[in-house]
Amino acid sequence: MVFLTDGRSAEGQIQLVLIPDAVNVEAVYPIAVLKSTLHGDEARAFVEFVLSDEGQQILQKYGFLPPESML
Repeated sequence: MVFLTDGRSAEGQIQLVLIPDAVNVEAVYPIAVLKSTLHGDEARAFVEFVLSDEGQQILQKYGFLPPESML
């Protein structure tokens, strides 16, 4: 078993079986810039891109849901 987002990359090669919400597990992918990073500007730029309209369109294309809260 894999997450739907993983299964979409192999569409046509595997059988997709939807799991009922009552027994499903939802993955949560937090994103943050660490205080200890040596590349704060680059990390902030990456987070901003992921949360941008363009970044969200890319993630949605692969089956990811929009973030619940923004920074």
